Amino acid sequence: MQRLTYLLFWSFPLFFISDFIFASPSPPSLRSIAVNVSGTVILYWIPPTDTGVNFHSYILYRSNNPAGPFTKIDSIFNYSQNSFTDIAVNANSAKYYYYIITRTDCCVLLSAPSDTLSTMRLNVVNSGNGIAYLSWNAIHAPKLPSSSAWFLIYTQYVPSPYVLTDSTQNLNFLDTTTACNSQVNYRIELKDASGTVSISSVDGDIFRDLIPTSLTVLDTVSVNPYNGNAYISWNKNLTRDTKGYIIYKFNGVSWDSISTVYGYNNTAYTNLLSNAANVSEKYTLSTLDSCNNSTGFSIAHTTIFLKTSLNKCDRMIHLEWNPYTNMNGGVSFYKIFVSKNSGLYQYTGSTDGSESSFDYSPPDADSTYCFFVQAIGNVSSKTSSSNNSCITADIFKEPLFTYIRSATVASSTEVDVLCYVDSTAELASFNLMRSDNAAGPFDSVTTVYANGASGFVINDPGVITNDKYYFYQLESIDSCGNVVSKSNVAKTMVTKSVAENNFINLITWDDYEGWNNGTGYFNIYRRITPSSTLTYLASVASDVHEYRDDVIGYYTNEGQFCYKIEAVERTLNVFGFKDSSFSNEVCNWQIPITYVPNAFTPYGNNPVFTPSNVFVDMSNYSFVVFDRWGQKVFETNDPKKGWTGSYKNHDAPAGVYVYLLQYFANNGTEVKKRGTVTLIK
Repeated sequence: MQRLTYLLFWSFPLFFISDFIFASPSPPSLRSIAVNVSGTVILYWIPPTDTGVNFHSYILYRSNNPAGPFTKIDSIFNYSQNSFTDIAVNANSAKYYYYIITRTDCCVLLSAPSDTLSTMRLNVVNSGNGIAYLSWNAIHAPKLPSSSAWFLIYTQYVPSPYVLTDSTQNLNFLDTTTACNSQVNYRIELKDASGTVSISSVDGDIFRDLIPTSLTVLDTVSVNPYNGNAYISWNKNLTRDTKGYIIYKFNGVSWDSISTVYGYNNTAYTNLLSNAANVSEKYTLSTLDSCNNSTGFSIAHTTIFLKTSLNKCDRMIHLEWNPYTNMNGGVSFYKIFVSKNSGLYQYTGSTDGSESSFDYSPPDADSTYCFFVQAIGNVSSKTSSSNNSCITADIFKEPLFTYIRSATVASSTEVDVLCYVDSTAELASFNLMRSDNAAGPFDSVTTVYANGASGFVINDPGVITNDKYYFYQLESIDSCGNVVSKSNVAKTMVTKSVAENNFINLITWDDYEGWNNGTGYFNIYRRITPSSTLTYLASVASDVHEYRDDVIGYYTNEGQFCYKIEAVERTLNVFGFKDSSFSNEVCNWQIPITYVPNAFTPYGNNPVFTPSNVFVDMSNYSFVVFDRWGQKVFETNDPKKGWTGSYKNHDAPAGVYVYLLQYFANNGTEVKKRGTVTLIK
């Protein structure tokens, strides 16, 4: 008869039957523990992996103390079951601890206990001022690896349903309620990777919000320049129980409440009784929450009040305004807008954020100008506009136009500027201004006195046209010495040329600027020798700014090529002109190349030994041939001549000869080339 031995202790996980050994079973993985509203507890677990041992049951234990003793509360005989509801407890009033073990059918083997999980007991403390202090315990310490890192906080404003309001990784939380005098309940949830959720007990109290919401920040106050009404805007208060906003206006002594704007999302108010067209007004606001608690005042903002005055002799309208203060981020700059004779407002200039004045010029005589100023914040979304201020310009008549028809390169140190002006205006002179930059600053080149002519050319002799382009502007000057009109800005062109290795000259240029209609096309002119004249080479479209010129056909020349570009205006302009402008003339040298054969046959296919020269300066050309003893057998200064293999009217013997080729490159550098050639018979 075989001996039967078994051990039933957690510390001895082996079971012996005769010669057979069985491992003890594994416990289920207890993952979540949820408290129902009634206080009953639901346990969730993952069944253990089937080890081949016959399953008998899960045995559930409970205690109200983590140290025990634990009492068996039930057995579950379905291996696949993964949850259990304990209806014999009220976990809303006390904490409970649970674990599960697995029992086998054979030989009564028991597993070690599963993790012990505790119900979450939520405790809510009412501070009396609308703030709820929440605290709870963890279901397991340390936290289960499968548990989420975040506790989810659900809030119920009775009778509304629970809403997820926040989350935390801590075991406590502070919540500012929005209840005016009502029951607020809370519960905590903790998700598990298995898809189950641990839920705390429910706790709550009657709360009354006695704390006002946070201050609302004024965005800007502004004036509608068309009707003079003040417009107040603010940042939406992100506190969820914001009910509205109370608008205040300063009366010089104290603050007057002028309106209440209800609605969380409303962020602007227009004061239809405003007098901001005639005086600067100061505004602030406070925030009203759902329990009618109001905050203190936000930082006050003041509207911009603009005043204008005329300096007749200076032909200038002077604008002055009070600086905008307290803009969030500060004022970056002020934009000035002008309307002439009731026309549309247009941007006319700007000042630095620290400046609060601006001079507008030149106004048209007897025209009416209206202005408003707009403060632009360092935070780009912040703006504030002033009132509208109007004035009539009782000044001298201005010219209708001042125009530069073209700025064209006359030489390497000169530019000719063709001008067209209003000869009927009361003008004393014209200033030609020059700059390296389209935006300036411009410096005066010369002054030309007005003589009644509408068209004239001004020469600028102080430039370097081969290396840089220039911007020109013409100023019309009245009898008071004031600049009353400025022309368009015209830019000259610069042409560059580079000799490439494949007998190509690459010509590049920039665009001409100054014509309203733009450039229509470019004409390219070329000079093939220093003494020749420029001739038309090709035309290209206005969007093309380079041209490759194949000059291999001129290989007998010394290799210097010069180019000039002509820009032609696209169409007739408003003055009835279609002008053109020439760039500088640029020259480049092609690299000289010499090919020397290494053998020749006086009576064969290659009877003459001579170098082939491309773009070589022939004026200093020398070609000499020596025999092997150093005797000179041939010499010429004519690039077209070569050695025929004779010496002193007799055929030279076959063999190796030495040659010396000398010439000057087109940059003035002397070139010497030595080598050998074999005379073959």
